[in-house]
Amino acid sequence: MVWSVVFQRLTASTGAIVILGSIALGAYKLRQSSDSLRGRGVYWRNQEMEDFIH
Repeated sequence: MVWSVVFQRLTASTGAIVILGSIALGAYKLRQSSDSLRGRGVYWRNQEMEDFIH
């Protein structure tokens, strides 16, 4: 009886940790990709301006 309660608690806490971890990882990856995309966009815009000037 006690073991089932402990097991349920463990499962719930582990599930919460996994969910939080996956959310944090997803946000981190998203931020990284958006940063690289932003950097590429700035670089591309600079190239476009240079082509326009020359």
